[in-house]
Amino acid sequence: MAADPAYLAEARRLTMGVNFMHGRDLQTIAAAVLATPPGIIEKFREAATPR
Repeated sequence: MAADPAYLAEARRLTMGVNFMHGRDLQTIAAAVLATPPGIIEKFREAATPR
């Protein structure tokens, strides 16, 4: 996908940044997100819910 000209053109059209990273770095981030305790997730949901 990183070398796909159509993907990069669409990202530019949508003014979205494209940041490439190594798979191992993405795995580290995903593991940290998945390890988030349910209580923290619930507190975030409460804080992010419009009132």
